[in-house]
Amino acid sequence: MTTQLDTPHELAASAGIARQIATDLDSANGKAGPGAHSLTEYASTASTKIRGFSFGGALTGSTERWMQQCQALHNRLDNAAGNLDQTQQTYHTNEARTAADLRAGR
Repeated sequence: MTTQLDTPHELAASAGIARQIATDLDSANGKAGPGAHSLTEYASTASTKIRGFSFGGALTGSTERWMQQCQALHNRLDNAAGNLDQTQQTYHTNEARTAADLRAGR
């Protein structure tokens, strides 16, 4: 599915939304702010407190995989935001060039 954005404002808004989702993802996983505990720290603590059960290691392993997937999503969102910013800049440059050409009678 392709989404069409018609104005530079939509491009800027979409870039901002992508960045906000990436920030929210980091916050949800406990990466935001000094002294914050990460999801992996919680999983590690939980796995050491749950003695006598074999799922402690699975909890840590699944959390590590989750964090890898979250990082991959974060990177994709960051790349999308950068591409949207670049597209917006190109749009503005093209508009300015076209307006200058029209003023010059080209």
